[in-house]
Amino acid sequence: MADHADIASNTVEVCTAEAEARQRGKSAPERQPGYAEFDGFHCVDCNDEIPVLRLRWGRIRCVDCQKFLEETQEREAANRKVE
Repeated sequence: MADHADIASNTVEVCTAEAEARQRGKSAPERQPGYAEFDGFHCVDCNDEIPVLRLRWGRIRCVDCQKFLEETQEREAANRKVE
């Protein structure tokens, strides 16, 4: 039978693994579902040129559009929690 320390250790391992998986997902190159027009240089939302570093990170949006997207997703998630 597991003692409290074993249970706590297992809980920490699970939480750490989940956090690492979420972070890997955030830093993974973006896929282009529905964005066949992405030319590899310009934002898929506003068509502004994407900075080289963001392109190296596999991003398909400029900083402003990415920020807007994330804020919109956060608002939608908060609204779902309220419902």
